[in-house]
Formats: sequence, C-alpha cells, structure tokens
Amino acid sequence: TTPNQLWGGPACKSLRTPALESRITCINNYVSSSAVKPRVRLLQKTLPDSGGAKVTCLATGFYPRHINLTLLRDGQPVSDHQITGGELLPNLDGTYQMRKSLEVSTEELQKHLFTCTAEHLSLDNKLDISLGIIDSQILNVD
Repeated sequence: TTPNQLWGGPACKSLRTPALESRITCINNYVSSSAVKPRVRLLQKTLPDSGGAKVTCLATGFYPRHINLTLLRDGQPVSDHQITGGELLPNLDGTYQMRKSLEVSTEELQKHLFTCTAEHLSLDNKLDISLGIIDSQILNVD
C-alpha cells in the first residue's frame, strides 16, 4: 500500500481539505523534483584466501535516504544472516550509499543467477541488475 493509496482511502476522507491537499501536493512535488536516482552496480570480486567470490550489490548517489536494496539468488532474497553490510552511509555531496555483500563458493557462483534489486522514490520501477552464470563481468547501470 502506497501513501497515495492510504490518502485516497476512506479512513482519510474526513481529513482532506483543499488547503491540506494543496500543501501535500507541494511537498510531493518538492520531494519528487529533488530526488536523485541511485547508481546501482553488481560486483564480483575473487577472494584469494577461500577461492570463492564476494558478490556485492552497491547503490550510491541517491537522495532521499530511504532505499530498498535486495540481493537475490535465483530470484529469491538472500537471508539477512548471510549478508554483510546494509548500513546507510552518507556521501560528501549530501547523497547516500548502501552496499550488501555475500560470500559464495566458485561452484555456487557458477550454478546460480545473482540479482541486485533497488527500489527508490526517484525510480518509476524497481531496478534489477543481474550477474549471470555465463557473464561474470561487472555490470553497471546509471
């Protein structure tokens, strides 16, 4: 349920006045116009000690700060206890970044499709970046 759906619902009908709706429209327009899209990358780094790899989902340069960043294995979310990172960090320019990483074996990397999914106010749709079984290069979408 989105805020707009809640606002249009029966529970809020008695609260809506023209002045309040005008203020909300103004706020929504400001937030939408100041929103900055994330740059999302899915990276793969070989770990020399274990012979496996680290798969990292990175979103950076976005504003406002709230983002849903999910690392998927074969279309299913990887459980939080397997993931490192996930902290929201500020950039020097006032935008934000977040990364989530997963260590995998070489066999797992070859058998599974890894995807990074980002949902943010600035995006019309969720953004999916995949690291394929055959394509093991760094994928980058701006």
